[in-house]
Amino acid sequence: AQQLEDRLRRAHPAHRVIDENEESLGTGHVAELRKQADEIAHASHLLHVVLPEEKQRLEALIGEASSVKSTLEKTIEEERAVAADAKTSSKRKTIAEKRTASAEAALGQVDQEAEQAKQAHKSLETRIAELQKSYDQALSDLKKQLEERAAAQPEKPAA
Repeated sequence: AQQLEDRLRRAHPAHRVIDENEESLGTGHVAELRKQADEIAHASHLLHVVLPEEKQRLEALIGEASSVKSTLEKTIEEERAVAADAKTSSKRKTIAEKRTASAEAALGQVDQEAEQAKQAHKSLETRIAELQKSYDQALSDLKKQLEERAAAQPEKPAA
């Protein structure tokens, strides 16, 4: 885990800047800045990668609801036909009745679960927008603070 963290830090532009300016930042500030850069990178990853992937997954599930319903309806129809056929053995009829009951129960839940997924999707869209706004503001505030700190630092004489 530490090796992965070290490799990610080496590749991250914020950590390169911290490394390049370690002397001027002061040893006491470097650990704090690294931690802050890690937290920002994590928040950015969640906002720009994880949440959009979750949103796409929900969209796919919502899109599959009608296909699932059709498959269940077809299963119910087929199993009812098997159970109604006089040539079907009693053991196979029992299996067909169980499959029919199972498919009917699942069919009864599809609409409810699809509606829940739609509500979760809508909620997620709203939450992503709120988080994006909050993230952008926090990043803007941080940049402003850094610029103010840099402007307050005395300039180093040319070497």
